[in-house]
Amino acid sequence: MPTRDQGALTWLREIEAACRGRNFDAGRLMFAQDAVAFGTWAMAVHGLDNIEREQWRNVWPRIRGFTFESRPEVRTDGDTAWIAAG
Repeated sequence: MPTRDQGALTWLREIEAACRGRNFDAGRLMFAQDAVAFGTWAMAVHGLDNIEREQWRNVWPRIRGFTFESRPEVRTDGDTAWIAAG
């Protein structure tokens, strides 16, 4: 059964800082090579290289003061996490 995970909430704060600092290297350290993501720029992206190229490099330089809302929904089950945040 998925549970709320404080570690995932900490991870969200770290990715916020990487985004605000345009620190792509720090962001890469936080994701698996086979990660899957979607966002404001790319509909669905598979693989860390593609996530950085197709999403992060198009968004991070254009965003200011990036932060997730104060109470994102985070659920984890083993090494898999689901995060819904605005």
